[in-house]
Amino acid sequence: MGDVLVIKSEGIEVKSNIYRIQLQINAKQENKYIANMQECIDAVQQALDMGIKTFVFALNNQLYDCLLRTMYCGGLYGLVQIWILPEYYLKIRGGGILIEQSFLEISDFNKPRLESFQVHLTDICNLNCKGCGHFSNIAREANFLDLKEYVSDLKQIKLKFWGVERIYLLGGEPLIYPQIVDAIELTRKEFPDSEIHITTNGLLIPSMSDEFYETVRKTNSHIELSMYPETYRHKEEIARKLAEQKLEDTTILWGRIEFTKNLRQVKSSYPEKAFENCFARKNACFLLRNGKLAVCPQMLLIDIFDKEYGIKRECSKEYIDLYAESGSGWDILNKLGKVTEMCAYCEKESVPFEWAVCGRTEAAPEDWFV
Repeated sequence: MGDVLVIKSEGIEVKSNIYRIQLQINAKQENKYIANMQECIDAVQQALDMGIKTFVFALNNQLYDCLLRTMYCGGLYGLVQIWILPEYYLKIRGGGILIEQSFLEISDFNKPRLESFQVHLTDICNLNCKGCGHFSNIAREANFLDLKEYVSDLKQIKLKFWGVERIYLLGGEPLIYPQIVDAIELTRKEFPDSEIHITTNGLLIPSMSDEFYETVRKTNSHIELSMYPETYRHKEEIARKLAEQKLEDTTILWGRIEFTKNLRQVKSSYPEKAFENCFARKNACFLLRNGKLAVCPQMLLIDIFDKEYGIKRECSKEYIDLYAESGSGWDILNKLGKVTEMCAYCEKESVPFEWAVCGRTEAAPEDWFV
């Protein structure tokens, strides 16, 4: 039996039958930071003075980086053992956490944690919204995700980052993807601590297999419903299926009320303004695609649009090639945090429009251009 220090988010109870919890402290959260950081650091020093060198972090994902980076800068790398309890584990056990295993050990303090990324399981969709931000309504190819290449890409990310807060499996419509069960399981295998979100319009929820739902449960994944007007029409049927599968409590609902477009036909002289207001940048909507990581999904998807309408875009595609990048994870985050040449093709303010179904034959460039 070993002695441990537990630093946990407020409202979480941590217990153990096999470890002695000698110290336990609440990390009080303020936005994405720990408000009582000095108190947490003092607890770490007290634990070290007591000979405790195993620390358990039962924190929300946003607080991990904040505390780990502080400990790394404080020279504790290699001197202590740190375990983290995955955030999804905290959420599904509301009565408290029983520590019976070491969970995930952080072996390299010098890697940052990636906030999130999304990946297309397919480019096509069963709904085909007008002006789709991922151009799924005009995609000519299904472009199903190659799972072997996907796993290789995940391993490349792990070389640069010690974990990912949230991974979004989307498209297109992810429930169309014939190997979605395998995609979920492989994602969980590579990133046991991440929140996995299956972002769907929900129309196929009632017809999905029991195997799909069992996989969602056993991997502690979330079904994230984008509530388009068409989804609302079927909400009762969708709700019944989720209730049958006992997944209503882990389903995340996003009401799609306003739809916007922001593409420009010609470059602007104010790409910084577009970058500053960019929804993708503010929400870390990095897209992983074919071994590349981009700050904006359009960076790696715009070719669908340009090819359809014969547009020759005069700018470089700025993204991270995970197989050629020699810099650290911190270098990657720094590069992804800078204005790109393609930002000049986005307007600084998005323009709203009325939602409608609009397939490739009816779509026009004006559906995207402001």
